[in-house]
Amino acid sequence: MLAFIKVFLKVMWDPMTQTGTRPWLQDKFQRLAVNSTYQADIDTEPTHVLIKMLEVVGRDFKKIPITDFEALGVDILISLSNNRHYGTKPYYGGVAGSTVTIP
Repeated sequence: MLAFIKVFLKVMWDPMTQTGTRPWLQDKFQRLAVNSTYQADIDTEPTHVLIKMLEVVGRDFKKIPITDFEALGVDILISLSNNRHYGTKPYYGGVAGSTVTIP
């Protein structure tokens, strides 16, 4: 799953090649980078940084409509997480209708 997260983030915006579908995420990705030059390299960033980047992308989806191409990546990401849906409808301050059970 981590390998696909890296691919997914690069599709959204790859700071190293300056390509992707959401170039406005560059600044946020650079700020999250852990190296001293703030040059985010998705291939070498630690897992916790990649998860924060994924969170940034998710928040951006709330602001700017998702394309069909991006939706395909989201569907793959959901299927890799055993079809977990953390909420099925919006709810003030969170999500409602979670289908995930916590053991």
